[in-house]
Amino acid sequence: MTYLVAAAVAALVVATLAVEDVQLAVPEAVIHAIRGQLTAVEGDASALRAKMRSTERTLDGLRSTSLLSSQGLTSAQSLNSVARNAADDEIMSRLQTLQRRVDELERLGQPMLRNAHECYWYALNDGRDQGTVVTCPFTKKFNDTVLRLSWLGSARAICNGCEKGYRININDDLCYAPVDIDSSLHESSGQDNHRMLHLTGFCVQSRHGPITQGSHILSLYTYGSGDGYAGWDSSSRIIIEEVPGAQMSMQLQSTQRA
Repeated sequence: MTYLVAAAVAALVVATLAVEDVQLAVPEAVIHAIRGQLTAVEGDASALRAKMRSTERTLDGLRSTSLLSSQGLTSAQSLNSVARNAADDEIMSRLQTLQRRVDELERLGQPMLRNAHECYWYALNDGRDQGTVVTCPFTKKFNDTVLRLSWLGSARAICNGCEKGYRININDDLCYAPVDIDSSLHESSGQDNHRMLHLTGFCVQSRHGPITQGSHILSLYTYGSGDGYAGWDSSSRIIIEEVPGAQMSMQLQSTQRA
């Protein structure tokens, strides 16, 4: 008996594979073009300020030669100041907009943004009918990204007219945005049929709020009726990918419109 227990423990291999620094390809030409726009706007700002200084020197000259009345001079200086402030505000706004675009593109090109992680097991052979089957720790690097979660493995349910459910949880909670990542097995024959179970989906938030930067625990959870079994004599894995949030938002909007 001791030998069999030891063999069973030895057969259950739990490992963690972290895949970091996978490059997201952002064309260098795109970033170069945006940098060119930044340089052009900075050049416009320099030229405009030079023109303002020239206008002020002209006004000073008119004052010294008394060719412009005191009231007219004050009015001209006021208009020049208003125009300079408005131009500075417009230039600053354009610079900030372009800088945000450069920052976003450069960050998309950073190797560390794409953060992937895998936990895998061989011969999991888990026969529980309710509760957490396995867990997988993960560290999220950014607040404005979302998680793509996947479970790949075998599962079965033995019963006559039952429903056995499996879902991916995060921190012992539903990952319900945009929808739950789950599936159900239905049986009515009472046969012991193990089949492939593949769960995958985007995880934006749980019932406690958005999934923020930091440490999290992903898990496979089973529920419902019937005699369940997961990972029979084969490989099982949980895969976690951190992807850009803006990309995910566009995908969700496209799906909703469809």
